[in-house]
Amino acid sequence: MMEVEQHEEEQQRGEEEEAEVNVMYQPLEILIEQGIAANDIQKLNEAGFHTVESIAHATSRKLCDVKGISEAKVNKLKEMVKHLVPLDFKTAADALEDRKALVTLTTGAVELDKLLEGGKL
Repeated sequence: MMEVEQHEEEQQRGEEEEAEVNVMYQPLEILIEQGIAANDIQKLNEAGFHTVESIAHATSRKLCDVKGISEAKVNKLKEMVKHLVPLDFKTAADALEDRKALVTLTTGAVELDKLLEGGKL
């Protein structure tokens, strides 16, 4: 009986540790240290890319669509961010668990919260 309780406590502790997901977004400006020109970062910001993660998850074609960013620059960017952002495979079950840990905020309007998928569920 005592072994079962200990196992349950260990399992619960493990689940709590997994639930503590720290999401850190890195601003594009850190790429200046990697040799990317400030005017290229400004072009990316103007095109809607504000974090290193947004570059990592964008397709090369989408990045090539940014005016003033060549295919060679895109390849260089993709290579740099590969080392800064882990793009490991994640199962749907893991993604669901991560989703459960999201914090939502309420606008005070129940219908608006439903539309925005926020508020208290």
